Amino acid sequence: MLLTLGVLLAGCTPQGTVTPEPTPAEQSADPVSEDPVSEDPVSEDPVSEDPVSEDPVIPEGNEKDMQMWISATVNWNRLRTPQLIGKVLDQIKEVGLNEVIVEVKMMEGGTCYPSELMPQLITHNRADHNFDYLQVFIDECRKRDLKIGAALTVFPTWGLGESYKYKDSMFEDKYCQELLSNKGLTDIRDNPSSGIFGFLNPVYPEVRAMVMDLCEEVVSKYDIDALVLDYCRWQDYHSDFSEASRKAFEAYYGSPVENFPDCVMYFDENNGELYGELFNPWMEWRASVIQGYVKEINERVKAIKPDVSLEYWAGSWVSFATGQNWGSQTRNWSKSNWWATENFYKTGFADYLDVFQNGAYVSVLADYLNWLATGKYRVNGACKHYATFSDAGNKVNVESFIYEGLMRCDGLMVFELCHTTTGHYWDAIKKGIERAKINGCAFIPEGE
Repeated sequence: MLLTLGVLLAGCTPQGTVTPEPTPAEQSADPVSEDPVSEDPVSEDPVSEDPVSEDPVIPEGNEKDMQMWISATVNWNRLRTPQLIGKVLDQIKEVGLNEVIVEVKMMEGGTCYPSELMPQLITHNRADHNFDYLQVFIDECRKRDLKIGAALTVFPTWGLGESYKYKDSMFEDKYCQELLSNKGLTDIRDNPSSGIFGFLNPVYPEVRAMVMDLCEEVVSKYDIDALVLDYCRWQDYHSDFSEASRKAFEAYYGSPVENFPDCVMYFDENNGELYGELFNPWMEWRASVIQGYVKEINERVKAIKPDVSLEYWAGSWVSFATGQNWGSQTRNWSKSNWWATENFYKTGFADYLDVFQNGAYVSVLADYLNWLATGKYRVNGACKHYATFSDAGNKVNVESFIYEGLMRCDGLMVFELCHTTTGHYWDAIKKGIERAKINGCAFIPEGE
């Protein structure tokens, strides 16, 4: 199971969503060593090599984006009034961050704003949001000269009810069908494994229409700086094996397929996974589906507001599991992976993004730098490349991750508000940003 932006939230509230770390098999499927690692060595004590003086001289310039991600339900009580939202934004501003990414369409199926497409979530965890959450954030951010991005949990969706344009009954038969060794073809909602969410199958026209309408609604109704796509992928490589996906694959492949799904994946007498002769073309097709979504969302967003930044978060590793090839089509790395066809690299979608948020969610600094170098290599300048990390627990040297991320990337995102608050990381964030400003790497280079 691959890590997503919805990970590591259980420590904030009981409602937090937890996704397991990638297994060793998933990590080894795409070893980082096949791509260049960072050319900039890191010292054994990166924090102490550039101490901040009592009165540091900070140069002037246009700052890189330095974002704080704010998940919805885990921060529900913390942000239950406009006044509390303002206090949190004051803290974000004070430490030097200059943008917030606010989740506004949730995995649970609702929105955090009045929508014509699906219900707004008002009550959660015994607290009410009787206001337009997104608009309040926008208003309060503008008062503080903070940028704001709206994040959408794209495919996991349930709990829509029957009162709006998009209803539960419309999608009852459109959830992903997983091929499992112990259960055969199974509705993803019936998979009892941890970290499995109710993903809709992206091949259905009704799912595509909902996603596009949602993106257009948010961009047209609200004065946002960025639209951020999260969970814009498949759950994992066990889905989807429905007849709808078979037909879509046949159209892409150019001929009928027989002995489905065994031609893609099957199981031996010990329930071990085996891959058929069409496994690699199937992986290419799945990635092409996600690429098609990103491309169309880009076109629709830019047609409404060309200046809105289209951003996408994904884990640093490119794996066959989720079908999200966030690299550029200009970088051919297909031969590096046994599961990739010769043309897999052509499914890349960095070319349709303004920003790729590189989820280097590790605790060791050297691993973090390695994943950032890999991301930069694969994006290949097609879009901006932001370092992102999670400050969950006490494993990450937050100051160093801030500084090193800004040194090597076009921007930075910290995941997430609840971790930062409960872990008391505000001072570390501030020190990392101040250090980056003193050394000039918190600013956009001249001419860019």
